[in-house]
Amino acid sequence: MAQGNLTFFGSPIPYEERINQKYLVGCCGVISTVEDMGHYLIAQLNNGQYGEIQLVSLDSMRLMHTAPSGVEGFMGMQYGMGWLVEEAGGIKQIEDPGNWTTYASEMVLLPEQGYGIAIIYNQGRIAPSLTSFPTFREGAISLLNGREPASGVTLKTYGLTLSTLVLLTIGLEIYALARLPRWAKKASNLPVWRRILAIGLPIVEAGLLSFGFPYLVATMTAKTFVLKTALLWWTDLMG
Repeated sequence: MAQGNLTFFGSPIPYEERINQKYLVGCCGVISTVEDMGHYLIAQLNNGQYGEIQLVSLDSMRLMHTAPSGVEGFMGMQYGMGWLVEEAGGIKQIEDPGNWTTYASEMVLLPEQGYGIAIIYNQGRIAPSLTSFPTFREGAISLLNGREPASGVTLKTYGLTLSTLVLLTIGLEIYALARLPRWAKKASNLPVWRRILAIGLPIVEAGLLSFGFPYLVATMTAKTFVLKTALLWWTDLMG
């Protein structure tokens, strides 16, 4: 199997997959290939039939790809039974993305055109899902519909932007340290509680952001992502 990667300032870093498989549900953690996913999408597009075999009934396939009525979608997307249903650029799309710590995948059905798209990445986590992955997916959809693929935000651009922000933050911190004697002189006239608040509040905020977010991810995913993995996801956003 291809080496999985994390992201550090937009660059791939080889890393061993650490998702807690004891807590995975049946639809998660499936290891496949593009070829096998292609066979799967053929059956999806062919009303549940693959070759001469009817694997799933027509009614079940329709139910799987149809969002329930009366349920409001999220950002223009409806949710069928395991599939996201939306219309973008006048094209109906039925898709199912997957994302682990170091791997990701995209499955997209274009039922009106009769196309299926399967993409597997040996890189996972948040940053690529917000930058390069949508560019690949939408680019493939555009090519299949005779359109020019639009450019998107690359991981390199994402990394350079983060690097700039980090350098700017370091510069501001150095400036703050240079002004520390002046601040200390001014703070000496403040009540003790205000001095404690001024020093302690940023420390508490940093602690909550650093450890609270990963703990929340691990809790909300029912321990599918263990705390160490959730910490890696948080560092992905930060660099």
